[in-house]
Amino acid sequence: MPNSIVTIESMSKAFTMGNQVSQVLSDVDLKVADAEQIALMGASGSGKSTLLNIIAAYQTPDSGLARFQQRDIHLMSDNELAQWRRKELGVVFQNYNLLAPLTARQNIDFCLSLAGKRWDDWSDYLCQQLQVSELLDKYPHQLSGGQQQRIAIARAIAHKPLLLLADEPTGNLDQQASEQVMQLLVELSRVANSAIIMVTHSREAANYLQKTYTLIQGKLQLTRDKNSEQENKITPLISAGK
Repeated sequence: MPNSIVTIESMSKAFTMGNQVSQVLSDVDLKVADAEQIALMGASGSGKSTLLNIIAAYQTPDSGLARFQQRDIHLMSDNELAQWRRKELGVVFQNYNLLAPLTARQNIDFCLSLAGKRWDDWSDYLCQQLQVSELLDKYPHQLSGGQQQRIAIARAIAHKPLLLLADEPTGNLDQQASEQVMQLLVELSRVANSAIIMVTHSREAANYLQKTYTLIQGKLQLTRDKNSEQENKITPLISAGK
């Protein structure tokens, strides 16, 4: 059985808004193997991004554990977290988070340097496949939303992370660009042995990956598995949350 790179055990998270408590995650369990590719789906506000943020240690759970390999993510020191994020983790944010004073190339180079790596043939290949090679000398404010998204994807995967967390990586792209991005993410998993956890509303994007999990009223359910002949047919329910 493959080793688990990510293990989530009995994880719960609630948000309080005024007098109302919204339980977005309720005793969630998840294991992601080395190089495994999974999609997270569910209604808006169902907790998909919250789960991603907890795995990246940008948020803390109310209860439960999140492990990377055998390390409890939320027990890492600040220095350990920083080193982990720089070298072993790649994150594609919904709002891109490009550094405004830097060009597109410098944004990618900066993350490579944090990981102790340099621009190489893989970096060139990424930019060619994402069709951003001609944009590398431009600053973020000179790029469209779709162009910024593609630069952000290149930045997140240039150092070949062991784990990629991607929040709606195709959300601002047309169909052709979305297909190119998904093909590239699958290739990353193959050539770098990277595991992928991707939040998406697109079933077409999810179908590129090996498994799909759906968050329904705080519970995580496996709804698609390429290795299984049967798929559970579930219509996601609308639930409150973040």
